[in-house]
Amino acid sequence: LEVLTWSRFADGLTEGAAWPAESEDSICDICFLRHPGSGDALEMLLHAAASRLRDGGRLWVFGHVQEGVLGARTMLQPLFHMTRKPFGTGDGRILEAVRSSGSGKLRQPFSKWLQKAKVDFGSGKVRWHTAPGLFAGGGVDIMTKLLL
Repeated sequence: LEVLTWSRFADGLTEGAAWPAESEDSICDICFLRHPGSGDALEMLLHAAASRLRDGGRLWVFGHVQEGVLGARTMLQPLFHMTRKPFGTGDGRILEAVRSSGSGKLRQPFSKWLQKAKVDFGSGKVRWHTAPGLFAGGGVDIMTKLLL
């Protein structure tokens, strides 16, 4: 059994990468995905997972009910199909799905997810690229503006 780890964000111990590495060695049978807490980030992560899972590969999405993990059920298709009802106790749930064969067009690589915008950091607007799931939608929130 070989384990490949992909972390979107660095955490001081783990190097982050915007998108999983693409090589024949990185095609997987199983993927565990932590629900990111936002629909747009989940959509991107489902495409990232599907890009590395073989047809019929298993996906488990786990997370907290109040973060929206149960809403992920509607976002799985057409890339995945649920194999059973969500399971878990308390506020934690796990969704189990299988990579659908020949289903849906994958949106990849990472650059296809970037949105162009203009952001003002206090000295005029500059071009900016944002990706799903970033703090303040990739922009500058009101409290950060106060600090600038």
